[in-house]
Amino acid sequence: MNILVDLDGTVFRTYEVVGKLYKKEFGKELDWSVIHDKDLKFWKTKYGEFLLKCFKDPELNANIPIFKDADKVLRAFAKKKGNQIFYCTARRPENWGATYKAFVKNNLPLAPIVFLTRDNVPEMKAKVAKAFDIDLAIDDEEVNHKALSQVCRHSFLFYGEKVEWQLLKELIL
Repeated sequence: MNILVDLDGTVFRTYEVVGKLYKKEFGKELDWSVIHDKDLKFWKTKYGEFLLKCFKDPELNANIPIFKDADKVLRAFAKKKGNQIFYCTARRPENWGATYKAFVKNNLPLAPIVFLTRDNVPEMKAKVAKAFDIDLAIDDEEVNHKALSQVCRHSFLFYGEKVEWQLLKELIL
């Protein structure tokens, strides 16, 4: 079985960590819908510049905690003969080293990581899934889930803050 796994919001608690930093800095909650459009004026404001700083920060990205049981489930999956993991993320590619450090620190199975730009993420993830003949895609964004469900046998949507790796375990092990 081949699985495609998103990183931020699926394996890593990125949005929770960055959201807390944002609230600490500005005293208000972050509207996450703004991150999907690279041409928004938001990115030129102090709020957008702060987020970019967070997303580019290698120390921060190397130390973001993972969701409970993500490591255990992915390691168990990787050990089964014939199973392959492919990671696909819209993280900034310059964070490859920090991402690798986070994988090692959290004992996540190493596997190919495809870094995408923020342009057309759903379409690009679907192309990656098709290229790697993905059986199951795991993502936290509904638009990606919809695109992936068109080309994968199954697509699992982690929604909101409750990421249930134990539930997913039942599907993939």
